[in-house]
Amino acid sequence: MKPEIEGRGGGFGKYQGLTLAETQALFDTCIADPSMRSISAVLRVTREQLDARGQLGTYPIFAWIAAFAALAGGVARQFGPAAIEPVATKTFLGAGVVFLLLVATTLPTRKVRRMNVAQEREIREMAVHALLTILEAKPALKPLTVEQETTIKILLRKNPAAARLRVLLEA
Repeated sequence: MKPEIEGRGGGFGKYQGLTLAETQALFDTCIADPSMRSISAVLRVTREQLDARGQLGTYPIFAWIAAFAALAGGVARQFGPAAIEPVATKTFLGAGVVFLLLVATTLPTRKVRRMNVAQEREIREMAVHALLTILEAKPALKPLTVEQETTIKILLRKNPAAARLRVLLEA
């Protein structure tokens, strides 16, 4: 693990983030006892740790969407028909305010946000490795809960090496 991304993420109390080393230790414990219970534990820990880091990679995306909406409202206000001017003005002002708020809150925290996004990436990689290692032992599989399926879908979407985890969704 890279020391520059070591940290606990956010959260508090029961939902406080673990360090990457603590998370890896939990995954290693699950790997030592390959079973459906271990698969469930890996998925639960993965979900909790991703949530503790706030999934902060989405905020810049929202900022770009707001900027585009503000730009579209401004263009429609200037060049559109007079009938849509009130709506275009409201869109321009509303999306502009949202954009400014998002920029004002994401710029000061960009270093922490980048660290948390890197931690999320590392946690997803550790989870995929742990799940694949457990699956190699061919444990008896049971149907997954909705939360577990959602976590696996996140892993599949964000990590191309996770394609072999589809066997869990088909169980």
